Amino acid sequence: MLGWRVMKRAAYWSRLDERLVEWVAKALKRKPSTEARPAGALRVAAAHSPRVRRSLLEATDVLVSRRSFGRPLYRAAVRALADANERRLPHLLVTALAGDDAGGLATLAAAARFRTAKLDRALARQVASPHPQIAFAAALARPKRDARHLMAAAARLRESARIDLCTQLLVPLTMGDDETLQLPAAAAPAMSALRDSERHLGRWLVFAHAGMACGDTTPLHEATRRATRGSVSTKTAWSLLAWALAPGRDVPEVRPTVDVVARLSDRPTSERDMSFLFRMASVGATQARALLESLSKPPLRAGAGVRAASALAHRYDRAHALSGVRALVHAKRRDLEGLAVAALWDAGEHAEARQRAAGLCDVRNLSAMVWGGLVVRSERSLRPIISETAFRRLHHGCVR
Repeated sequence: MLGWRVMKRAAYWSRLDERLVEWVAKALKRKPSTEARPAGALRVAAAHSPRVRRSLLEATDVLVSRRSFGRPLYRAAVRALADANERRLPHLLVTALAGDDAGGLATLAAAARFRTAKLDRALARQVASPHPQIAFAAALARPKRDARHLMAAAARLRESARIDLCTQLLVPLTMGDDETLQLPAAAAPAMSALRDSERHLGRWLVFAHAGMACGDTTPLHEATRRATRGSVSTKTAWSLLAWALAPGRDVPEVRPTVDVVARLSDRPTSERDMSFLFRMASVGATQARALLESLSKPPLRAGAGVRAASALAHRYDRAHALSGVRALVHAKRRDLEGLAVAALWDAGEHAEARQRAAGLCDVRNLSAMVWGGLVVRSERSLRPIISETAFRRLHHGCVR
């Protein structure tokens, strides 16, 4: 049985690699009209596939020569290769950093993962960039962070630049799967300045997480203090922020609403992103159950509903919530089918999930195919397939 399963896994990933490499080759010849979702699929698959990483390295070489730094394919490629510590990437990053735009924030984020003399000299030049977000990111990416350079760049940041820094540089660091984030103490004053300038609670939380990673405990004290002031919704939001900054604490006895949860996301409040709700659900917080049940009422039409149903079945013993998830699989909703199969796995329905995943081997939707690949290769563990990073990359086409 084990040998058969290994053969099936190898066959699935061989076909998946072939599809992804083929897509990259076509995307280099002619830019697709929709590139973000497939690029997000590449971002996830690259962590498990040397063949996909080789393809991305070749694509990065081509895109650097074209200076096509704004394409989702480039941003996905350099970040995936940096995560894999690809030794041939720094040479390409030095070339990308030579331009006025330093290759964008994706290049700077990737450069922060390596320590070479040539990269450090290229980053040092960008610290003096007239673009404050580039100067800040370059100063943060250097091995020796200078608090003065970081503060000088932070003082020049406009709101749009601050949002870009938050979403494209700091969110991948603070909201990723790695919970051991550490930043130098020299960055703490700059993070404090950015936090003081931020009115959006979700982005405030990102800067607060970064500050805490620098060893600064001020954000936690500030959130705790603010949780006692203002309206009911304001107190609720700040008490949840304080819990997020000190996850060892018990979840506060508050009832989150859609509006409150959306305000705690780093994404725009108008998008009604529920990522903070699933942070609460991951620890089985009873305060989250009512909102999860509201989101998971069939028929399911959004990814948040699929995640909510899976969380209810796994964390709250509400197996009946999976009926809407199974309906998606039977209806062959390609935009949600792969996510639904992963949700069945996370809910503990491993045999059914593997059977359903096998049917995703030749679907046209690359995101659905990657979801199936993650199920096929998974072993039973406590780590869910639908992590926040995987969900953003495969469902929303986020390449960070």
